[in-house]
Amino acid sequence: MINSITGKCSYYPIAGKDVCVGVSVGDIEFIVFISLSTRRQLDREVKKKNEKSKLFIHLLHKEDRMQLFGFYTDREREVFLKLIKVKGVGEKTALRILSIEADDLMKSIERRDQGRLTEIEGVGLKIGSSIIGLLGGGVKKINNVL
Repeated sequence: MINSITGKCSYYPIAGKDVCVGVSVGDIEFIVFISLSTRRQLDREVKKKNEKSKLFIHLLHKEDRMQLFGFYTDREREVFLKLIKVKGVGEKTALRILSIEADDLMKSIERRDQGRLTEIEGVGLKIGSSIIGLLGGGVKKINNVL
């Protein structure tokens, strides 16, 4: 398992709407998919002149590929792991959902605000309802982690 990666980050444009970053650690550079929320945090960190950034990691290992997903906080990773358990929500959709700040997302789920969730590409009424159903009861637990 990989818990986190700390290194110098550089951005890479990827075809489509994916946001990813290259994280250089020694002579190895890892390509890590990130949410827009994490991207905003990394941008702020770079402005503060930090040379290295730390990302909490989720490693997706499937038969045909391995991908790294990075998060600025462990809390964001925890929400991501909950989201990908929802039927119909894959890793890329979960990252798009996390483009809403984790706190705002949890408030929307707590208020059962399906409209806020369906504003996100790839999230319709059915998936929005599933997210609220699965995570609605766990908001307090997740908020304690976050």
